[in-house]
Amino acid sequence: MRSFGLRDVLGPIMVGPSSSHTAGALRIAQMARQLLDAPPVEVEFTLYGSFARTYRGHGTDRALVAGMLGMHTDDLRIRDSLHIARERGLRFGITADPKTKVAHPNTVDVRVRDANGDEIVARGESVGGGAARLTMIDGHGVQITGEYNALILYERDVPGVLGHIASTLGAGGVNIGSVWMYRSRRGGEAFNVLEVDGPVPPAVRQAILASPDVLRMRFVPACGRQPRLTRWWRPCVAWAPRFRQSFARRRSAGSRPVPAAAGAPAASYGCGGRPAFSRMNSAKRRDATGSVSHDAHASAMLRTGRSRMGRTSTPVA
Repeated sequence: MRSFGLRDVLGPIMVGPSSSHTAGALRIAQMARQLLDAPPVEVEFTLYGSFARTYRGHGTDRALVAGMLGMHTDDLRIRDSLHIARERGLRFGITADPKTKVAHPNTVDVRVRDANGDEIVARGESVGGGAARLTMIDGHGVQITGEYNALILYERDVPGVLGHIASTLGAGGVNIGSVWMYRSRRGGEAFNVLEVDGPVPPAVRQAILASPDVLRMRFVPACGRQPRLTRWWRPCVAWAPRFRQSFARRRSAGSRPVPAAAGAPAASYGCGGRPAFSRMNSAKRRDATGSVSHDAHASAMLRTGRSRMGRTSTPVA
């Protein structure tokens, strides 16, 4: 039986509208950016399948560029990422290819060049719920999900190199969870992906690169970043210590009217002593396409003029 995580049920904390077409796309570009040794200066995205058909309406183009800029899924600047990229001098192009058959409908190829002139070509898939994976890097098939820290190494295919890498990680207290090994030919260039249980300290990375047979290294950290308290729900955390007293007071005494100017309609106080209609306004949010959206409960509140606690208030137009 398959187990489900919290993200499978609730989805990520994100700027929408789509967890797979927006948050997942951003994560693909973010992982591709982490393969670089220097800031990106030029990137070309090729979209396939569902990505190619719906990317404008679902903000996939903005999300991809935002990920290449280093933004996270809950960053409110995502909807302005195209403009921000132009301001920062990041050249980007987006090509839709709905005809080419791919293994997954939400697939994108990322060709990116950094300030050092190095180029990386990666393919990613957005698999739903904001999760994503890289399936190809520079023509090598991989499976990098972002659930674990991934160490990507290019080395010569000679005896002792993998032993040097593993022993150096072990000496630095880094445990290896899984290893994928590839090589172009016997004695040629090898390509390894190691998923590790924790971060790899800079000193350990330098010790690995000290071997002349290790050509270069990339590190993709796990996507376990804690979301920031965005301005839409930061007030709810601030009200929490006063919630019990406020709730008990409203149940026993009813709603407390807001002092209003002459001729102005009165409104009831909501959670933590703030006006209920302020809470309804804060329920509004903008998605990556710039349009205003509400969750189902907030929409009902706006239509009926009722707060979550059932108190009546002035409806918001």
